[in-house]
Amino acid sequence: MAKRFYLFLLLVAGALLFAASPASAQWMKSVETIPRQGQKDVPLDQVIVIRFKQRPSKAIVNSDLLYELPSKTPVSTQISYSDDGRTVFITPRAPLRRNTYYSVNIASLLSEYEGRDIYDRNIEFTTVGGVFRCIAYSVPPEATIPPGGFRDVVYNFIESGGGLGEVKRCTLVYETEQGQEISRSSEEMKLILKDKQTVKFPSTVSVPKAIGEQVRGKVIYIRRLFEGVDGDGNFFTIRTGIKTLVMEPSSGTGMTGLVRASIQSPETGAVVPKGAIVPAKCAISGTPGQQVHGCWIVNGVPCGFFADSLDNNGILRKSFSDKSLAAKEGVNSVALQIISPEKMTSEPCEYIVSATPVQIPVLLSPKPSQVFRKGLAQPPTFIWSDVTGAMSYKFTISTKRPDSSSQWISLDVNRHTPDRGRWGGLGSGVFYWAVIPVFPGGKDGTPSAVGTFMISDAE
Repeated sequence: MAKRFYLFLLLVAGALLFAASPASAQWMKSVETIPRQGQKDVPLDQVIVIRFKQRPSKAIVNSDLLYELPSKTPVSTQISYSDDGRTVFITPRAPLRRNTYYSVNIASLLSEYEGRDIYDRNIEFTTVGGVFRCIAYSVPPEATIPPGGFRDVVYNFIESGGGLGEVKRCTLVYETEQGQEISRSSEEMKLILKDKQTVKFPSTVSVPKAIGEQVRGKVIYIRRLFEGVDGDGNFFTIRTGIKTLVMEPSSGTGMTGLVRASIQSPETGAVVPKGAIVPAKCAISGTPGQQVHGCWIVNGVPCGFFADSLDNNGILRKSFSDKSLAAKEGVNSVALQIISPEKMTSEPCEYIVSATPVQIPVLLSPKPSQVFRKGLAQPPTFIWSDVTGAMSYKFTISTKRPDSSSQWISLDVNRHTPDRGRWGGLGSGVFYWAVIPVFPGGKDGTPSAVGTFMISDAE
């Protein structure tokens, strides 16, 4: 009799174990999330994405979804859904706290008939920690400017330590190579530095005529000092600048100097519909009042000629709209050529024209088998086309053709500039690079073709 009783208990325990195991398995099979369960170093501006593989309807959320642990403090969020109701986007109304543990209550998104008992686990993750650090650098790293001349520069900010910051004041300083201050000016500005992202803004660098007359023919530094506070109220200063050769004024005019041009839009890697009217925009800089003659170069063909004068700040902005910009499907390029007072051509902008959504990244820069010097002061920027619907990208540089064993990094944008330490550690030889788009739910898309480049020891 006792044996029969123990056999009965064993059968009951087995049945319970069998009933419990599908629920646990169902949890893993029925939902995908960003961030992943247990993920660390989650950005402070992370939008939480939950993708149900099967779902009959949208739920009405009657309770808090996101909590700060261990205090269980609710976090105010905004909820939105995809058209099919299966993907839920949870956006915190304020940046998350640094180095903090959070929990997402999935069951709150479900109605009773959707089986909340299946989703008996929460998504838990930890935000980035560490000390606030911000790197600022300029492109290009060097400039040649006439006295009273101007040049457009883009400053790039990368906040790499977690926590948000805000620049409160910017000071422009002119210094000798030895660090002796020549002059400075101040301007008020506000620039939000987003966690682990690059924020770009155009800036005009100048050598005032009075200063230029003092230092013409010499090298000086034009530096910007950014002062602000981080997310915890700590004061910080960012220092960056350009090594600048001040030209001797041209004989006879005293004011004629170099002219430079850059494409402002479309951005390199942008995707535009085939046959659309695409507005291209540029900025030309030089000496105030200077006459400029130029034209647009679309896929190597000159078009859109113009003649105009730079304004009192030495800036001229031009735009060009024509069907030729989006007539050819595939990789297209647009550049601006200055014909006079001196002939120069801007860096080309390469973009994708497509009649259908782009699903596979197209590698745009560097070009196949391009050669770089080992000791570059500024590593090259790797650029690829945007993929329709991609939430992020995986990127790798490898000494062999990339595969699952390669070291992949996650990026939010379709470009990446390696830091100098990483670039310097590559050594020399032939290298491969590739990109994989990542769609909602963390699903990998089709990888790009494999690109190649070379690093040479030669100077």
